[in-house]
Parts: sequence; structure tokens; C-alpha cells
Amino acid sequence: MEEALEEQALAKHRALGDLRQPALHTFVYGAIAYLELGDLDRAMALGEEGRSICERVGDELARGWMHWVLAAVRRIAGDVAAAEEEARAALRLTHSFHDVLYVTLCLMLLALVAMDRGDAERSAGLFGVLEQLWKLLGAIPLLGNAQFLVRWHSDCERRARKALSAPIHR
Repeated sequence: MEEALEEQALAKHRALGDLRQPALHTFVYGAIAYLELGDLDRAMALGEEGRSICERVGDELARGWMHWVLAAVRRIAGDVAAAEEEARAALRLTHSFHDVLYVTLCLMLLALVAMDRGDAERSAGLFGVLEQLWKLLGAIPLLGNAQFLVRWHSDCERRARKALSAPIHR
């Protein structure tokens, strides 16, 4: 249902030629909806189209979100190197906007990618930073609305703890 509404909104924005804010966020929300449904091809297509439009119109904030959503899609698709590259690009764009939530979500993806690479120490270190940032924000505000993020966060944190508590074999 949600993805149908996203498609309708995108179709209207395209027809009107209005591809600025808030239309650009519709690409992010649409890509996330498809990601949650497991339709990685459609999620990737929306993210890439949105990023291309952002580059054309010069919207750096929305381009950062496009990089973030593409990082998430590439991670689930199993392309960890590309996911890390996209997440780093998203994080670089955060510096000029001073958005703590945005930085936190980028760091979360980097923690997930580190664990996917088998680097439990880096992942755990990033989770330590994330814990402090969530406290600064007063909670985990966005995660309650995006259950896939809650699952990713919990699963990765559990894997990192398990890996770091395992005995070292020499």
C-alpha cells in the first residue's frame, strides 16, 4: 500500500516537473518502502534517479539522503564495498548541515557495514558513539518508524557483542 502511494506521488511530481523539496524526499521514502518489501531493484532505481536529480538541481541535503538510502540498498544486496562508499558519501555531506540525526543514521550504516566486513571492533566502537548520539537525541526517534532499522541495529549489535566475547584462538 505504502509503495503504491509513493509511486503515485512520484508520478505527480514528475508530471508537474516539480523535482525539488519535498518531492526529492519522496524518492527516499519510496526507495525505503521497496527496500522493506525486498524489491531491491526498484529501491535502487528510485535512489539512483533521486540522486541524479539532486545533482542536477544542486540539493546537497537530499543528495545525502539518496546516498544513505543507496548505502542501505547496496548493503542488503550484498555489495558491502559500495554500501560503505555510499555511507561515507552521505556522512561527508552531513558536515555542512549539522544534523545530528542524519549523522547518527550514517554512522549506524557504517557500523553495520563494519560488522558485515567482519570487523566487530570497529562496529562496536561505532555503536558506542551511536549510543551517545542517541542519548543526545533523547531516544531512538526514527527507528520506531522503520522496523527494518531496528532489526538491523539489534542484529548487528548482537553479532558484534558475540564476536568480541568469543575466546581468541591462537
